[in-house]
Amino acid sequence: MTFCRLTWLHDGAGKSHWLIKNSVQTARVSLVLKHFPRARFVLLFRSPVDSIRSLVQMKQRLGALVGMQPLPDPRTQVEETATAHRELLEAFEASLHLIPAQQLLELDYDDLISQPLQAVEGIYTHFGLTSWPVAEAPIKARIDRARSYTADPVQLPPLAERRLQELVKAL
Repeated sequence: MTFCRLTWLHDGAGKSHWLIKNSVQTARVSLVLKHFPRARFVLLFRSPVDSIRSLVQMKQRLGALVGMQPLPDPRTQVEETATAHRELLEAFEASLHLIPAQQLLELDYDDLISQPLQAVEGIYTHFGLTSWPVAEAPIKARIDRARSYTADPVQLPPLAERRLQELVKAL
């Protein structure tokens, strides 16, 4: 599976899992389930405006870093990103029926940010992962190290922000 970057996680002695954190996978549910029939999905719910702003910022940073051509103007990036966001969500909703209920967890993004340890424990509990006693301390340590992290504010230029608001109202 070379179409995405995978992060290797360990769930206790002798067990292992892959974690894919890539929103494009929301459009590939049937492919993921074909190759990994017991795959579990955590769907993070986030305000569409916040998601699109964040994705635009990520695209700008990556484009500036590795892009081979000039970046589109912010308004165009907002339009392209809003379209892609909508299409990903539509594809996911169309294939949602393929995911067995016990393999899906819907989680509010704000809960993950405000109470990360509780949110991750809830993921372990929901999916019946029995290694929480082993995983809790390293996860807590990672969360504690990240406490000083402050996410960069995502602020679009006024014309791009206005266009984003128009597009989200149309959803």
